[in-house]
Parts: sequence; C-alpha cells; structure tokens
Amino acid sequence: IRAVEVVQQLTVKYCDVVISPSVYSSSLFKTYYRGFKGKNLVAPLLIPDYKAQGNLKKEFFSIIGTAHKATGHDKFVELVNYVAEKGYDFRFAVISSSNLKPFIGALSEKGKKLIEIKNNSIVSDQEINDIALRSYAVFRLDTEVTQSGVIPVSYMNNAPIIARDIPGLSQHVDHKVNGFIVPFDCSPETLVEAMAYVRE
Repeated sequence: IRAVEVVQQLTVKYCDVVISPSVYSSSLFKTYYRGFKGKNLVAPLLIPDYKAQGNLKKEFFSIIGTAHKATGHDKFVELVNYVAEKGYDFRFAVISSSNLKPFIGALSEKGKKLIEIKNNSIVSDQEINDIALRSYAVFRLDTEVTQSGVIPVSYMNNAPIIARDIPGLSQHVDHKVNGFIVPFDCSPETLVEAMAYVRE
C-alpha cells in the first residue's frame, strides 16, 4: 500500500487536473494533497442509463454488491437475525460476486429462512437490476466510502436507499424523500423502523 501511495503522490505532482467522483472524495483529496495547484473537478460515477423493466412485485429489503468488512454486510446479517428472532414480517435478499461465506455463516437458522441469496463469481447487470426492482429498499450500511454505484442503480429500479449517515452516502440520499438515513451506530430496531417507514 505504501508503494501505491508514493506512486500516487508522484503522479499528482505532475497533474494539471484531477477528477473526483463525488464532492466528498474531492474534499478528501484537497485534505490529503494540500499542495496541489491544479484544478480539482467533480464528475459523478458514470452509470449506464437504464429504465426499470416490468413492474415486479416488491418482496424484500436487499444489500447489493461487493462484500467486505467496511460494506456493512455484518450489520445486515445482524438485522436479518434480529427480524427472525422477533418474528417481524420482513424478507431479505443479498447479491454479490464476493465471498459471502463469512457473513452467511453468521445467519441463524431462522434468519436463513428469510433471505434470498445470489452469490456467484460473476453476477450480471440483469440479476442486479432484478434484485433492486424487487426491493422495497436497498441497504448501504458502509462504514466508509466516498461514493456508491449501487445508489443510482437502485434509483433507476425504483428502489429507495436506507443508508448510514456518512458523507459518501448521505450526499446522494434525501432523508424521507428518496431514502432513509440512519445513524452510524444504528441498532437493528432503528433499521426495522426505517424499513417500516419505507414500506408504508
């Protein structure tokens, strides 16, 4: 990692323009590279335009995309187990090409009955769009991120976002308009309240 940082610093030193994918990532760049004299432009992630196909019935709350320690999949599994234990009327789905075993392994027996899992080494855009379209909302429970390509894909599939209150997510979600912002240290019950609000 240190070698990558050295290369980045040398590269930035000779750049005239740097393009950041979000306002938040631009502010992080300005903080880290205070001596940069060139232009710092913001150009959002390029996502292929897509119109939701069909009108699939909303069935569950989902989490989509890469899974690792900072993406909040552990919090999602905790939520599934909590809902199963309490007997609440919610279902869930997860789709990812990442190794989900560390997260799925933490599901309770009751929790396993509430979740649809799509986990292949290659996941097609159509499979992702299908899950998003069938979702009441898509979770983004990342602990750190500068932007998310899942958010526009969800919006294009008529699925609001339930997101942790961090700049990389909240910059794209208007609370109770196109999604629901939850505190960083949200409890499972807080997430249940967000789901209930979105579903109503």
